[in-house]
Order: sequence, then C-alpha cells, then structure tokens
Amino acid sequence: MPMIIKQRAETVPGGRRRPRQRHPARMDGCFHNRTVLTSLMLVLLYGCAAPEREPTKPGKPHLPQSKIIASLRIPAADSQGLVIVKDSIWLLDAKGPELLQIDPKSGRKLSSVRIRVESPRGLAWDGAHFWCCDNKTKTVQQLDKSTGNVLRSLKILIDGVPEAAILEDIAFDRDKLWVAYSAGYSSMIQRIDPKTGVVIQSMFANCHPKAITTDGKYLWVVCYNRSRRPSVLSARTIMDDSGKMNASRTFLSRIPGTEPTGIAFDGKYFWLTDKKLKAVQKIVIPSPN
Repeated sequence: MPMIIKQRAETVPGGRRRPRQRHPARMDGCFHNRTVLTSLMLVLLYGCAAPEREPTKPGKPHLPQSKIIASLRIPAADSQGLVIVKDSIWLLDAKGPELLQIDPKSGRKLSSVRIRVESPRGLAWDGAHFWCCDNKTKTVQQLDKSTGNVLRSLKILIDGVPEAAILEDIAFDRDKLWVAYSAGYSSMIQRIDPKTGVVIQSMFANCHPKAITTDGKYLWVVCYNRSRRPSVLSARTIMDDSGKMNASRTFLSRIPGTEPTGIAFDGKYFWLTDKKLKAVQKIVIPSPN
C-alpha cells in the first residue's frame, strides 16, 4: 500500500478552502535501499552458495595409547603412590596407612611398614629414606624406611587458600624434591630443597597433576581428566628457568586406568598404580611416528 502524505489545506479566492490533495509518496529510492539491505542480510545469515566438498576423512587420535606390558593385582585398599627401590615396588596404602613392598613379577606383598601420617598421598625415595605428602597438615614428611617414623617435616607454601589445595604426589630429583598440588586453575608444581624447605622453583601445572616422577632429566606428569577422557602423560625437560621448562612440555600418550594415583620410571618402563582398579600396570610409551 503506497504511503499517504497529508498536506495542509490552502485558501482560495472567495474564502473557500481548497480540498486536500493526496499524492502517493515517491518511494523509488527508499525501496531500492531496502532491497539492497535485505539482500545483504540474507547473505550474512545464510552465506553464499559454495561448491560441494568431499566429506572429511576421520583422522587419527591426537595421542597414541600406551601399551600395557603387565598388570598386577595389588593388596592395597587405597593406593596413593608408588616408587621403585632396587628390585621392588613400594606402594603407599592410605588405608593403613602403611608402605607395602611388592614383588614386581607377581604382585605379592613381601613386607610392610606402618607410617604415622594423618592423610598420606604420594611417595618418593631419596636413596635412604621415603617421603610422602600429608594433606592434613599440608606438609611433606621424610620417613624412616624401617620404622615409618617421621624424621623431618616441611611445610608446603600454597598460593590462595591452603585448605582448597590437595597435595597429589612427590618425586625426588638427585638432591631436590618435586611436589605437585591440585587447586583448579592454580594447580602448581614446586621444586623444594629437602634440607631447608625453601621453594627453589615454581610453575603452573596447566592441568590436574595427579602423579609425577623424574629421572633427573625429565619431569613426567600424569594429567588427570576424571571420567571425561583418558588421562595423559606429559614430559618437561628439567631446567632452572621455569618459563622455558613449562614451554618444553610435550604430551606423550594416553594412559590406561580410571584413577591413576602414582607413577614411577625404572629406566625403561613406566609403572602406574590405579586406585579404582586396585592394580599396578607396567606400560611402555610408543615412539612418535
């Protein structure tokens, strides 16, 4: 319907008023502009027609799956860490709490040592003593290998609210300790002097660091993804510069299990303990293609 524009009545001779004349508005220019705008909106909404493409072929997974060499059922009710000492596997069973010496071929318990730690997690060996974390006191404890008595206790410095953080694991690197704690986006990895408790190095974990181990050259971290997707093993080259060390992180492979709680490296194979599976798995990381 054309637009109607009303005009004022004009007076003509004799006092009579000239009747109003109605003329259709000239909409040529406006109509053209609206047509152009409408066309542009349709292009933005639906896009331009494109030639058909071949369907994308499914690609390979981003990371390979690690290979299980052996799987051992373990007598630990709540395994929360492991370490290799000579020819034996030592597990931290938080249920006791106690340390269990395990035969790496059969999974049979060889010996056990009761420990006096309220909320233990993680296990490391410095060549003479065991170390573990205590989430109750937010400390790391040096333990006598025979009696389980606490020889030394070091307070862990935690950014933010200490109660919100969970000490996950601990590893020994020549003469220094590595400690990982989870705290959401503030999860950290720290390098600590075991004699003084001074933090030498600190960096963001950039994941949920469920377990860690080292050979002195690399620091391996199990990045936990809960039940959403498999956990992933990553490696960092150990450097004094935390920024460069974090930048060296490489993701190696997906790892088996549902809730890994400890990892160790024997020079050739990785050993994982899984709380839910109640098992220790010996795995090999595939070489990159």
